[in-house]
Amino acid sequence: MSAYPDDTRFALREGSTVSVTAADAVLRHPTRAETLTDLTEAQSRLLHRLPQRPATLSELTSGTDDPEAADLIERLIDGGWLAVTVRVGYRDLYTLHPSGRPPARPVGVPWATTLSAYATLRRDSVSFLLEHPKAWCELRIHDPRLLALLDGPGAADSSVPIAIKTQFTEDLLWGGFFVGDPDTEDH
Repeated sequence: MSAYPDDTRFALREGSTVSVTAADAVLRHPTRAETLTDLTEAQSRLLHRLPQRPATLSELTSGTDDPEAADLIERLIDGGWLAVTVRVGYRDLYTLHPSGRPPARPVGVPWATTLSAYATLRRDSVSFLLEHPKAWCELRIHDPRLLALLDGPGAADSSVPIAIKTQFTEDLLWGGFFVGDPDTEDH
């Protein structure tokens, strides 16, 4: 599973539903549907709890350390079914809100990575919203300390822990907000 902190909360993608039976589960969104089969008891319980409210993996699994439940969360993230809110303690840092199916996660972040020329950042009544016309998600930045990191992984020093900086940068690249070579965007 990705390196998200234990406090990270997961929620079913906006507009999605899940129906769980003894045999399978069906995820539905107006644009698509997916059937999950061969679920363990723990995975079925997790899917029952998922629509209730945003929750950590521990909350979704009643505190059990179930690798199959963690695998299911990763599968749902990679399928674009979950909004992911990265938190430290009780502080929300940022949220990935899927609007489509994500590509495979990139391996490693090039040092020269920078914000795409087509990414837009705006503030609304809740937080900062980062958007890109080709992105599979919106990225909501709740903690303004992360804004300095939009200038790339080598950007200004901030009080954000290095693990969060790394995960944030990886998610920016995965979301399509960062590019490795800004000159390639012009083509």
